[in-house]
Amino acid sequence: MILMNFIKKFPMRKTLLSTLILFMMLVFLISCGDGNKKKTELVRPSIVPAPVVAKKPPLKSVPKIKKIVMTDDSTGLMWQDDGSDKQRDWYGAVKYCENLGLSGFSDWRLPMREELVNIFAKKEKFQTLKHSNFWSSSKCVINDTHAWFVSFGEGVMPSEYDSYIGRKHTVRCVRIGK
Repeated sequence: MILMNFIKKFPMRKTLLSTLILFMMLVFLISCGDGNKKKTELVRPSIVPAPVVAKKPPLKSVPKIKKIVMTDDSTGLMWQDDGSDKQRDWYGAVKYCENLGLSGFSDWRLPMREELVNIFAKKEKFQTLKHSNFWSSSKCVINDTHAWFVSFGEGVMPSEYDSYIGRKHTVRCVRIGK
């Protein structure tokens, strides 16, 4: 209605306005097509760059998640299995296990000699159980400057020895898992 009033007041602008409307319709038809096409294509001015499509990086193989504990279902014990193979003296081993925070638990301890002997038969369940000498919490009765360690050599049976507590051996911590 406003447009009609404008045309009535200024008759010479009628031709200009008609031309402008015709031009806009022509641009619309060129830009959007004639309606018979199923796909409408947009005409982009040459000064506007096309959008940059980021290439996805190639998929990398997902690394194997390393388990950090092994639970022995027959005893209910949870064993450290994170590959920690730093050697410590006996007091350092006790302190290490007492301060260990692993898999959301903080009640770790140095295992008794019998517990270490028991896991020797299940060593294939561990990811990181190496052939090594592991400290136990069992001290020698005769000499309190010695403690027991269990050797996980290549044999079919573990070997148990006593050792001076200042000597360094590998540590494997344990906790009651259930």
